[in-house]
Amino acid sequence: MRLQGDFVLNILIIDTSCEHEIIIVDNGKTFGGAFMNTGFVHSLSLFERVDKVLAQSGCVMSDMDYIICGVGPGSFTGVRIAVTTVRTISQLLNIPVVGVKSPLLYAIRSDIELNSNIMVGFDAKKSKIFGALYRKTEQGYLTLIEEGDYFPDYILDRVEPESNLICLGSGSVKYSEKIIEKSQKARILDNLMPDINSVSAYCKDIAEKHSTKDYTTLMPFYARLSDAEALKNSLVKK
Repeated sequence: MRLQGDFVLNILIIDTSCEHEIIIVDNGKTFGGAFMNTGFVHSLSLFERVDKVLAQSGCVMSDMDYIICGVGPGSFTGVRIAVTTVRTISQLLNIPVVGVKSPLLYAIRSDIELNSNIMVGFDAKKSKIFGALYRKTEQGYLTLIEEGDYFPDYILDRVEPESNLICLGSGSVKYSEKIIEKSQKARILDNLMPDINSVSAYCKDIAEKHSTKDYTTLMPFYARLSDAEALKNSLVKK
């Protein structure tokens, strides 16, 4: 890894927590973005798309100074694929890694007004969402409700009805009627595409502030037990 300071940090950002993939390379310029509707088959497309984005940037994997990985919550399989992939690359090439909660990567957008509340919700089934509530401020993104597994009402009941509320993600679209009923100024954006320049700037800032992190520190954040784990626990209790 090169020293910071006079050098431009090269970073790779990967997230596969929902039906999209975020793959961004920043080497002073940003390349890549979000690849839509992968259908949760990230294992079939991730390496190929990472290679393509690296080629666009003129870099190879060993040029990366940091890898930023979305750790969830979201699709169990998607989160696991991203974390396992990044841990493997980090171990093989000794590249430091930093985990970021996945909903935040979608909340960071330059087209959202300051002081707006931002709810990111991925459909988690069982009438719930994997999501969080943030507020965009001049100092950055303030977490009002931490990333987790929630009924939509849990988040919506904690938002002032007359405050600006921007809602993103498949869960927000699915429960749009409930959102509009609860929040008078809610606006639901069906375009989940992240702002790659804003996301890249945020992640680069995180990388510069973190001390070196090895692959063993990167862990998935699922926010709930899988159905198999829940069934196993219920059987043990009986």
